[in-house]
Amino acid sequence: MPWTNEDYPVAFKGFDQDKREAAITAGNAALEAGKSEADAIKDAIAHVDAEEQIELDPADRVLPHNNGWAVLNKKGTKVLSVYGFYHVAERKLKEFDKAGVS
Repeated sequence: MPWTNEDYPVAFKGFDQDKREAAITAGNAALEAGKSEADAIKDAIAHVDAEEQIELDPADRVLPHNNGWAVLNKKGTKVLSVYGFYHVAERKLKEFDKAGVS
């Protein structure tokens, strides 16, 4: 039976929502590939750990956007905010990083 956000292994309980969803997706893929539940859990945790280590350089996190300049999170997977001017977006990126916003 595939895992969901409501029904997942205890090993995923300490993950935040984004990490848990990534672990569930990776774990379900491993289960579909015929792996045991224990191996699927190990694969899912390894996947989340590997994703966590990938972070973009700050210079690559301010990108052109239809409404100005987008500031991306550290992994480049989500737009945190959009600003009309590049220098404002760059300043906000530094503020986000200092505040620990990811």
